[in-house]
Order: sequence, then C-alpha cells, then structure tokens
Amino acid sequence: MGDESRKKAFVNQFDVDLCEDITKVSAITLRFAKCVATDSGDWKYKTYQPGQPEYGNITFEGVCHKDTFSKIQSWVKDCYNGAGSVTRKEITINLRQHQQDSSIRTFHLHDAFPEAFNYVDVAAEGNSGVNMRWTLEVRVHRISMA
Repeated sequence: MGDESRKKAFVNQFDVDLCEDITKVSAITLRFAKCVATDSGDWKYKTYQPGQPEYGNITFEGVCHKDTFSKIQSWVKDCYNGAGSVTRKEITINLRQHQQDSSIRTFHLHDAFPEAFNYVDVAAEGNSGVNMRWTLEVRVHRISMA
C-alpha cells in the first residue's frame, strides 16, 4: 500500500447511485425455495429442484445533506401516498478496490421499492453539531451482478 492509498483510508469502498451520502449497505441475501420435482413413476422417492429466487430487503444508511435527503424523502412519501408519479427505482451498487480505481463487482437492484424509512433529527434535541442520520430499507424484485 503506497502513499496514494493512505490518503484514502476513510473513503467508502462502494458507491451507490441512489445517493452519494450513503455510508453503509446491508448484506445482499438470496434464497432459493425448494420445489418438489418428483415424477409420478415412483411414489417412494422425492426429488427437489430450486425454485424462484427470493431476495431479502436491503438497508441503506447515510448522513443527511439537504439536497439528497429531500430526494429520498419525497420518493418515499410518493410511494407511501400512492401518488401517480410513483416509480420503482433501479439502484446500482459498485464495490471498489481500496485505491478506488475500478469496480470489482456491480450489483443492479431492479424495481426497488421502499419498505421502511427512518431518520433522527438530532438538531431538534439541541445537538446542532451532530449530523442527522437516516435508514432506508428497500425490497427488490430482481438482482443482477456484473
């Protein structure tokens, strides 16, 4: 590790196109339900095959900056209220090397929809020097990797 990597010691090893202020992404989970695939030839034995993939919810955590927070908050409000302009989002997560040169793996989250959104306004409690943090949990329809 050279001098160029020491200067970037506290840089995230990922970037997300949903928001540039994301500091943490939860694990991406995938499960295949088993389906019975027994033919009618022999009723004594059961065979199984993998079914449709089921993806777990993905949680994003970040710090609040006025512009990015308002975009995410308005998207969640529109989805919650069922506004006519509600759209599912395509979210891309790029995992990067330590030197931030190129991406190692790219995850494409297709048809993401917000499930939960939490934020704590610590400035309202009198702690104006502390950054406000938010958490967004999304459900995805499909994930592709590159």
